[in-house]
Amino acid sequence: MTTERMPAARVVPRRSVINGDPSQIVGPPWTAGLYYFALLAAAAVDIVTFHQVLTAAIDEDRLTLWLLAVGFTVVCLVLSHTVGQQSKQSVETRHVVGARTAALLFLVGWFVLGLVAFLVRWNFVDPGGGAGFTIVVDGHAVPPPDTGAEERHLSAWLFAALYVASGLVSGYSGYKRYHPAARQYMRALARRTKAAKKLGDLSADLAEITQLVADVNEAKARRVEAWHGLQAQCEAAAERLKNDTRLALIQKTAGRRQLDGRSADSGEEGR
Repeated sequence: MTTERMPAARVVPRRSVINGDPSQIVGPPWTAGLYYFALLAAAAVDIVTFHQVLTAAIDEDRLTLWLLAVGFTVVCLVLSHTVGQQSKQSVETRHVVGARTAALLFLVGWFVLGLVAFLVRWNFVDPGGGAGFTIVVDGHAVPPPDTGAEERHLSAWLFAALYVASGLVSGYSGYKRYHPAARQYMRALARRTKAAKKLGDLSADLAEITQLVADVNEAKARRVEAWHGLQAQCEAAAERLKNDTRLALIQKTAGRRQLDGRSADSGEEGR
């Protein structure tokens, strides 16, 4: 005797509940201005440090150097800020696909940009910055010692420290202040408020138009009723006129017959 096996119940995995911070929907606190101030300070530091690097490496006019410095600053801040944003998305409960890879790629780009600028600042030697003399040893010219190496190295280390500090500030601000769900909710709430206001205006216009249509229909009904009453009066007057005309014709015909009868009687009496 065989027993029929019941099919095994399939377990459907339930999606994890996504929890958020309800305080985010009320908007950023007043301390959010500190993050923007820190970003501006980091941008100013990067502009100055990049300008120093470009001044030592590129022989261009001042405007071009400042434009290049601003461009480098924007690129490095965007890279570090995006690293913070993508890192936030990779560790949240939503686990955005590709966020960790994107954060790593942007981090590599930010690191390479800073490393290149650091090496340029470390190794660049100003051609016009020599001592202005030549040392001859045993009949061979020996280049003078590089007296500015220590200054260049200290400047390069200072640039590296400022670059890393500004990157940390920008990345932390991107990690801390990036809340896409809260921003989407605020945008949806603003659109809903705007739509509700527009709906209220349209509802008021619709009510006014509906009342106007009702007034027009009522006036039209009164006009039709008055027209029907006037038409009935005209028909009654026409009917009375017909009756009066018919009566007058009957009376006239009867009078003629009576007159003819009297004339006939008078003729017979005369005979």
